[in-house]
Amino acid sequence: MSVELQSEHDVFHAPGPDLWWFEAFWFSFFVPERQLMVYIYPWFRANMGLAGGGVVAWDGGAYEPWNIVHNDYAWHLPFRDPAAHVDGATLELPQGIRIDTIEPDTRYRVRYDHELLSIDIHFTATQPANVVTRAVGASQLFAGRIDQCGKVEGHIVLRGERIAVDCFSMRDRSWGVRQPNNVGMHVGYFHATFTAGDAFLAVSDAARATGDAAPIVNGYLLRDGTWSALAEGSAALGRDADGRPVACTIDATDELGRTMHAVGTSSTWFAYQPYPGMFNWSCLADWTADGCSGIGELQDTWYPDDWRRFHEALRHALAPA
Repeated sequence: MSVELQSEHDVFHAPGPDLWWFEAFWFSFFVPERQLMVYIYPWFRANMGLAGGGVVAWDGGAYEPWNIVHNDYAWHLPFRDPAAHVDGATLELPQGIRIDTIEPDTRYRVRYDHELLSIDIHFTATQPANVVTRAVGASQLFAGRIDQCGKVEGHIVLRGERIAVDCFSMRDRSWGVRQPNNVGMHVGYFHATFTAGDAFLAVSDAARATGDAAPIVNGYLLRDGTWSALAEGSAALGRDADGRPVACTIDATDELGRTMHAVGTSSTWFAYQPYPGMFNWSCLADWTADGCSGIGELQDTWYPDDWRRFHEALRHALAPA
C-alpha cells in the first residue's frame, strides 16, 4: 500500500516501545567509468542507545568488506537522544555523516569527511517517493519505507584524488521494529534510473520463489514521465558457481496496464552485512528495459544463516561425484 509522503519522514520518527525499533537513512551513487559504487547508510536503534552503519565504497577490485575501496562501518556507536542530532533541517550523525534537507522530500545535501574518503553530494528527486507501510517482510524489516530516485551531483575525494559525481541513483528511508532473527527472509531489490522520466524499481519476495523466479511485491515504473506502481510480475536471478547473483530478468505489469521487461547484468559485487541479522549481495549492474539502458543495482538480501545453508547446498551440488 502506498501512502502520501510527508516531510516529517526527513527526520527521526518517534520510536515505539519495542526494544528493536530501527531507523535508517540511505543514499547511494556511483561513478560508472570507475565501476565505483558508494553507500551512505547510517542506522539507529534509539531504544538501545545505539547507532551503526556508515560509508562503504567498492569497485571491481574486491568484494570482501576488508578489501573494498572504503569501509568505515560500525555496529555499536552511542546514540542516546535522536532529537539532539537534529538542528532545524540538518542531521549531524555520530557516524560522521551530515544530511541537510534543502527542500523536504526533494533536495538533500550529504557530506562525510574521512582521511581516506570525503563526500559532498546533492540529491535532487526526479519523481515523488514510493512510500509503503506494508510490504514483504514488513513485520520483520520495517513499518514504513521510502524509495525515491533522483539525480546525484557533487564530488568525492578518494585518497587525495578529486572525482566528480554525476549520476541517477536511489535514496531510501525505513523505520519500524526490525528483529535480528529474520529466519526465512530473502528479498530482491532491483532498480535503475535511466533519465529524469524513465526508471524502475522492483522488490521481490524471493522466499516465495518458484524455481529461479520470485514474485514482485512492490515497486514502480516511470516511463516517459508517467509514474505508476507495479501491480504484479516476477524477477528471476541467475547465479555463478559461488552463488553470487550475476543476472536478473524482470517481467512486470504496472497499475496502468503497461508491461516492463528488464534485464540486468552484475558488474561488481560487495558482500555486505549491514547488521548481524542481514546479509546482502550488493551489485552494480548494467540494465536494459524497454529501449532504455543504463546503470543501477541488483541486490540479493538474506538472513545470514539461510544464505549459509543455500551456499553449502550449492557447493555440495557442484562437487565432483
